Parts: sequence; structure tokens; C-alpha cells
Amino acid sequence: MQNVKMNDLRDTPGGAPGDGEVGRPLKVFLNYRHEDTHATAWALYMRLEQRFGAENVFFDDGSLRPGMRWSDEIKSQLTDSAVVIVLIGSQWMPSLIARLQTGGEDYVVKEIDLALRSRPRVTLIPVLVDNAELPDSSDLPPSLRALLRCQAERLRLTNLADDIDHLIKYLDEMPDCRGLQGTDLHSIQRPRRTPRRPPSQVAPAPDEAHYQIVAGTAGNLVVFLGSGANSDDDDGPWSAGSGRMPDDRELVRFLATRLGLENAPLHLAEVAQYAGALRGEMELFQWVKQVLPVDLEPGPVHRYLAHLPALLGRRCQMIITPQYDAALEKAFTEAGEDFDVVVYMAPGTEQAGRFVHIPWDGLPRPIDKPNEYTGLPIISGNQSLRRTVIVRISGTVDDPAAGFPWEDNYVITEDHYIDYLSGRAAEEVVPAQILAKLKRANYLFLGYTIADWRLRVFLQRIWKGPKLGHAKYWAIEEEPDALERDLWQQVGLSNLYQSSLTNYLKGLYDYLGSHPGEAQP
Repeated sequence: MQNVKMNDLRDTPGGAPGDGEVGRPLKVFLNYRHEDTHATAWALYMRLEQRFGAENVFFDDGSLRPGMRWSDEIKSQLTDSAVVIVLIGSQWMPSLIARLQTGGEDYVVKEIDLALRSRPRVTLIPVLVDNAELPDSSDLPPSLRALLRCQAERLRLTNLADDIDHLIKYLDEMPDCRGLQGTDLHSIQRPRRTPRRPPSQVAPAPDEAHYQIVAGTAGNLVVFLGSGANSDDDDGPWSAGSGRMPDDRELVRFLATRLGLENAPLHLAEVAQYAGALRGEMELFQWVKQVLPVDLEPGPVHRYLAHLPALLGRRCQMIITPQYDAALEKAFTEAGEDFDVVVYMAPGTEQAGRFVHIPWDGLPRPIDKPNEYTGLPIISGNQSLRRTVIVRISGTVDDPAAGFPWEDNYVITEDHYIDYLSGRAAEEVVPAQILAKLKRANYLFLGYTIADWRLRVFLQRIWKGPKLGHAKYWAIEEEPDALERDLWQQVGLSNLYQSSLTNYLKGLYDYLGSHPGEAQP
């Protein structure tokens, strides 16, 4: 839609259009803490009401009436607003932390979370009151961190009237974004692939019958995401600084070049072992961080997975990956999807040998007693998920925004994998909620090779053997060979399909789009 300046729509109180003007009045929602900025919120509300009309400004003390259903009214008003103003005073962060620590409901956070999900249709404006500052991202739960990327304003108590006038002028100049929609799934670009010699067809391509089975089990699906997801959007040879993530083979070649190895080992754990022995683990980790910065863009595979819960009617998946990059989390954030992260802590880190849970709506929690921990968003009865859970079984890149102290959190060398879960039962390390989910789920392996050390070490520790149980499971690879097919069969999987991951997921999306209602819990 064509954007219209808001000041063109408001020549009369309440935002009534002037002569010959077409548009809608600006609707504003005030979000604030009673114990922090109540007086400032009242002063702001009175000026906004005067400028835009009482019916177009929501302020709980001034707008709620007896008999109204509080939560329903707030949700309705917020989703109908074009602007949400978030007042942040000196007690905003201490109040947030206190509620997170006690587990009490925080309606201020819920309002902000809902507004962030509604972008770009809803614009958020953090307004700092007096000397308050924006919090550090590491102090916030993941659900609120996008607020820090919004343009902030300030209201000084010594200059309140002028600052409110300045804020109103800013609102007058805003475009109306309420007609904008979310991401069109079909706009996810299919990758431009470097022309390759067509691979021999050693496994069948996925067909409608396969997609029908996957759709019927999608509500109880665990996705194992391998490094093939990184190279699936390959539009040329990878190099450090190319802007995309390397797959395992490309990372192996990079490390081998740094070491001067002419005949590089085939597996990442092996060449990483060489690097650690010859140059030390500190230098090895620096090399890994050089090619896996936190800000790398997600590829099509990550974005398809991030939109899958919405396509499935809010049925969410657990995604298990040994990859170190943060592209998956970035894709879910961009899609407006909630997710929790569970990270294994590598040797040398705080909480080494344990998992750490980073909840979407809370602060990081070390899982000291896996058998007793119940903080994951997994419903115990049917093992369904309230939101996506990303399980990183080999550590992850350093991310100061995660809010938990780790550095060089990589399980990468052969020695690391030999020590992984060594001497302890899986139940002593892996949270019981994850184990229970795995034992009842169906599995979709995307971009794995069965020779991957990380997959085999994790699964064999979980299942105490090569078999994966009695559930349904499928593997998708672009260029498997006959040996790969035979190895999958040895671990009990005969459902190997040959396809690029992007084409596979696009096929699943197309099937779900043409067969609504077939996805089952």
C-alpha cells in the first residue's frame, strides 16, 4: 500500500481526515510499569489523548472500564494499534529481573512480546524516562532483545512538555504500516546453485506419498540438522569472508590450509585434532570464530524451518544440530517465532559437561540435575512442544547476547568427542525431557551423512547402540553414494531420499499448502 504521512490524516482531534484526505487515525498503545513510570505515563496519555483522541490511545488506567475482560481487551487494543510506546524508567530492569527470578507473570513483557511479533505492522518506540538507559541485551530474555533495535526517544522530567511535543511530532511523521503482512513463504529465494555434474541416483526422490507420511507425523517430529544446510544455498566456491557459512568439508579445507596439510583428513574432528595438537586449541578456536561470526545470514533451509510451525498450525519441532553457527536462531527471530535453546557446554567452559537452557521468556539456566529439570516447553503427557526447542549438542559460537558466560564453546576435536558423555549415563547429562521426546518422536535427518562423528556419538550414547528405535525416520541428502545408503541401512534406516534440502522443504511446503489439515499432532 502507498504510505501516507500521519500528519496528513489528523487535522481534527481523534485523527479525522481533512478535506480530500483518505486514511486511518493513528492508534497508540502505552506500555509501562506502574511502579516505575506511572506518573509519566499519565502525563503522556493526556497529551496523546488531546492530539489523537481518547478512542485512539490505549492506557490501562484511562481506557479500561468496569466489566471489560482485561487480557482480551489489552490484546485486542494492542494488535489494532499502529504504535506501541514502551516507557522505560530506572526501575524497569530491576522489576523485570525480580519477576523472572520468582516466576511471576509479567504483563508488561507479554505486551512487548506480542507487539514485537506484530512487526512491521506495529512500530515499537522505547521511550527512556529521565536518566534511564536501554538495558544490555545479555540481561534480557530472547523474547525482548529485538526491542533494543528499535529507535529510542527520551522524556526528561525537567523538560517533559517539550519532549512530549517532540515525540508527538515524531508520531505525526510516521508512515502507516498496518497493511503490511508477514513474510511470504514463497518469497524465500531458492538457491542459485553452482552447476554440478548430475549425481548418480542411488536413492529415490521424495514423492507425494512420502510428504503425506511426513505431514501426518509433523506434530511429533524431531529434525536433525547437519552441515548440508549451510552449503545448500551455494552460489559459488566458499571462502572466509564470503558471507555464507561453510559446511564441514569447507571448514576442513580451511583448517587444513592454515596447517599446511596437503592431504587433508576427511573428517572435521580429525583435522581439528591435528590443529589442536600442532597449534594449540586457542588458535584452533580463533580460526573457527573467523569463519563463523555470529552475524552470518541464514540460508533458505534455516528460513524454511523457521516458518514451519506457522504452516503446521503452531505445531513446533525440536531441532538437534551439531553446527556451531547461530543462523538457525537468527532465522527464527526474523520469522517472529518463539524458540528455546539448549546448549552443551564444552571442556574448558563454565558448566563444562552440562547443558544450559536459554528460555525464550527467561534468563539462562544451567541444567545441574538433568533427571529433575522440567523447565523446557515440552508437555509431559504427549511430548508436544509449546514452542520450538533448538538443541546444540556440540556447543555454539560465542554470543555475548546469550546472557551466559562462555567462550570457545566448541566440541570439535577427536579428544573432545572421546570425552563427550564419557563415563556417565546419558540420563546424567541430557535433560530427561529431551530424552523422553526422542524416545517418542519421528526423525527427519537433513543434510547429515551417517559418517558424521557428531551424529553417531550423540545417538549411540542416547540409544546405547546403533538402532534408532521403532519410530519413523527419514534422511535427506543431495549426493549420497552407495556406501552412504548402506551405512544408513545398517543403523536401521532404509528411508533415504535424494534431494537438495531446499527443494525438499519447498516440496513439503507445497504439499502442506495444497493439503491443508493433513498435519497431525
